[in-house]
Amino acid sequence: MSIPNKKSTELDSFSQREHHTITQTHSLCMALQQLHDQQLSHQHISPKSVSIKHDHSIEVLHHFPPIPFDTCHEVSHQAVPHAYHLDFLSPEQRAQSNRTIDHSSDFFAIGMLMIHWLTDETPFRADDGSVMLQLPAKTDPVIVSIIEKLISLYPENRYLSLSGLLDDLQNTSASTVLFFPGKTDKAETLIFSDLLFGREDASNELQIQFNDVITGTKKCILISGEAGVGKTSIVSSTFSSLCKHRGAYCYGKVDFI
Repeated sequence: MSIPNKKSTELDSFSQREHHTITQTHSLCMALQQLHDQQLSHQHISPKSVSIKHDHSIEVLHHFPPIPFDTCHEVSHQAVPHAYHLDFLSPEQRAQSNRTIDHSSDFFAIGMLMIHWLTDETPFRADDGSVMLQLPAKTDPVIVSIIEKLISLYPENRYLSLSGLLDDLQNTSASTVLFFPGKTDKAETLIFSDLLFGREDASNELQIQFNDVITGTKKCILISGEAGVGKTSIVSSTFSSLCKHRGAYCYGKVDFI
């Protein structure tokens, strides 16, 4: 009588889980591609917004209407308080990042779902919204690389297109020695960066003043400058994550007299 090897059985079981995860992710991407082709974003992908069929294909559910790419920032913020699973929202959706909300939040949620499918657990989130990636040591390195790119804290480091992600998912079935995620990835829409360049000193000074306010000091900040030099952008980028301190700020503009 032969005794089954427990370790071999566990590996076979996890390999099957990996295969199901890739199949489900591929099906999810195909469903989302129909939205993205119409310049629409889901914005609320979570275990409760996908229905897994017996063959591991995915049906995407919509608890909220799809959001046009160019209004993601405005509309997504309104729906966040009613989201079914806050753990699967991107850092910018949770106001833990000063980046503008766009369709890259869909990619972040895909990565979170992949972790959930592989581990049956909700990934742990740090205070800044980043994900503490803890996958079994036996996880395919290609899958790990794909997930790391998907859940990047910075939207510009995630996938730019579902077609690029689908190409990489194909590599999980091949013996790839050197794998670089996003090698064939190309932006499907024109993307403008919302980062500020050359304004580090001003942003740091505002952050210092804000840190003083947190300790109980009262401050009124005045910023002068010609129209269009970026005064509002500096203020917005510095204080957009204020809500995690349960704070609020108000600002106004006045013309020169």
